[in-house]
Amino acid sequence: MIRELDEKDYQKAIQLSEYAFQYKVTEEELQKRRDQLKNHIILADEEEGEITSKLHIIPFQMHWHGNSVRMGGIAGVATFPEYRRMGKVNRLLTDALKRMRQEGMYLSYLHPFHTAFYRQFGWELVSSRKIVSFSRQDLVRIPSIKGTVRRHASKNMIAELKRIYSQFAIDNNSLLDRDDSWWENTVIQGAEHAAIAYSTDYTPLGYLLYEVKNKKFIIREGIFLEEEAKKLLWNYTAQHDSMVDGAEWVTHEKDEFTYYLHNPDAEVKVKPYAMGRIVDAEAILKAFPFHLQEQPLILHIHDSHAPWNNGTFMKNKEKADFFRQENEGAACAHPPKRGLTLDIGTLTALLSGYKDAEFLYRAGLMTGSLEDAESLSRCIPAKQSILFDFF
Repeated sequence: MIRELDEKDYQKAIQLSEYAFQYKVTEEELQKRRDQLKNHIILADEEEGEITSKLHIIPFQMHWHGNSVRMGGIAGVATFPEYRRMGKVNRLLTDALKRMRQEGMYLSYLHPFHTAFYRQFGWELVSSRKIVSFSRQDLVRIPSIKGTVRRHASKNMIAELKRIYSQFAIDNNSLLDRDDSWWENTVIQGAEHAAIAYSTDYTPLGYLLYEVKNKKFIIREGIFLEEEAKKLLWNYTAQHDSMVDGAEWVTHEKDEFTYYLHNPDAEVKVKPYAMGRIVDAEAILKAFPFHLQEQPLILHIHDSHAPWNNGTFMKNKEKADFFRQENEGAACAHPPKRGLTLDIGTLTALLSGYKDAEFLYRAGLMTGSLEDAESLSRCIPAKQSILFDFF
């Protein structure tokens, strides 16, 4: 039986997480953890009154093509070992999709322990992170950069950091729309210091959240509104060469800041970081800012775990319609002959900006005509899919 947990069940939920993820919540941390759970929707499978598996839906707001939309973050997915491989997580995820749709969470994101597992349920990669490691010898300043960098305690600069982040987020997808509590309790944790770059007229250009630990300069987050900010903040990093053995920058996959450096041949690792899923295709597609050409857009969508997403989306310059599979009728009598066919995960990667239509078509993840794929690629606004936060 699956049910939603309430406060009296929190201790059992915490104990399952402790066992599955191999950590211990101290007495000092326990009340804080219980308070955090009040904001979660926790779905659990039970047998004979005992929790066997559970997952958390965390309500967030997310930047998505210039708007702030509701997103359900999936976290804390855990099962006691004696109940594994019984389809319990499958049922929990299916129930979670229904619940998120009811709550108006039309997107869902998670951090996968195994990408292939969540792909089965319609989640797809939407964000990767790039980790760049530098030796002390690599910390060479870029000459003749105008502007300044000021160092601050992170906790004292949340308002300024938030303004810079929000400006960056408007132009990209998948970034959390962070509230003050998230900044204070999550973002700046483990990043005691903030370095903010300013232009010559003192306009904020970007920031680094970082710590200096064990003789290493570690960037936890870098946000850059202008390319000059990268150069200024790199020079700030390089000024630590006398006190560290190296530096580590964590950034998003498309950030090419190493091109500016004296030695761009640093150690670079790119790792998948987040998966996303469209929970309600009709709502997302009808609100999406397609740049339509003369030809109408026709998409045939398949979703094996959220049947309300199965259907055909048709849009022209006058209107947008979504025909669910059971009610398509004559308007879409021959779907294979018109438009593009794709599953919900591919649609998510496409609309988030993580992959373009032509790549997905070449990869065999979208079927139809090449001409339609090229036309679709031109319809999608050019935005990157970036997620820095972990939940």
